Amino acid sequence: MTRFLTKYMGSQALRSALMVVALMSLMTATVDAREFRRTAPIITPTSAPPGLNPVDKIQPVDRRVIEDAIQKLMDAWNTGGLENLLSDNFFDKARLLDAIAEDVPRDARIRILAVEGVQTLQQFVGPEDGDGFLLISVVTAIVRTQVEFDDPVLGFRRLEGRGEYVFEITMRAQLQ
Repeated sequence: MTRFLTKYMGSQALRSALMVVALMSLMTATVDAREFRRTAPIITPTSAPPGLNPVDKIQPVDRRVIEDAIQKLMDAWNTGGLENLLSDNFFDKARLLDAIAEDVPRDARIRILAVEGVQTLQQFVGPEDGDGFLLISVVTAIVRTQVEFDDPVLGFRRLEGRGEYVFEITMRAQLQ
């Protein structure tokens, strides 16, 4: 077949024709790949911690509360007090603290560049001593940060990053 095409189309024309066929097949593959980009939320049961009940309708936690929590987290990172701020339920807490102590330069400081998004994922209510109750919210925040430090070889460095932070916010509230 190739000899036939070469004889009648010439090698340059053959290459052009094959290139067009290859590009068309790539375009078809790209169009088909769009089908994989659709997302549908996966419904999962919410398991409440013992003694707490999930709320019927989630009320977003005030963004300023989360921004304050983010600032406290970054301040703790900068002053070496991160261990006191992390929950005992934090996965591999000791490993994270060891990695920071071992891998992060001692003069490194972290700055918040932007809080890009805040979303309340789960909320639970539970009794509190007295006439009120506790509202426990699980909130996620996307934060752009910058770590700054002096590198002995490269000089002053600024490294930007973007991360998702998950907070558990406990607030006292009165029964309504």
